[in-house]
Amino acid sequence: MDKCAGTRYNKYDTLTSKQDLSLLFETLNSVKDQHHHAVKITAVSLTTNPYFERIKVDSFQNYYKPFATTLERYNKTGVFELWQQGTKENIFIPEFHGREHLNIQLWLRVLQEVNKEAK
Repeated sequence: MDKCAGTRYNKYDTLTSKQDLSLLFETLNSVKDQHHHAVKITAVSLTTNPYFERIKVDSFQNYYKPFATTLERYNKTGVFELWQQGTKENIFIPEFHGREHLNIQLWLRVLQEVNKEAK
């Protein structure tokens, strides 16, 4: 990953933490318009992630892991609840960006072909 074209994107890529969202919400709430409404942010999001364990066990047939499950897997407890809180406060507006960022059928087919580089 260090030498591929996506290095600049992957270097700091991570899941959002509770601290990240708390600080973001604090900042958003600190800026108000003339009607005393806080700034809003649109959070463009994907709804699924690779379920690596299941992909391998199921002979590269299944892919999906819901976003909330991914948060749990990486010990990001309380993050989804903060998403919901930000939505209720009308400062954090999640927007559907897509289900995933790759062609799942093609990727799984390549994995099924025992492509060492893909694995």
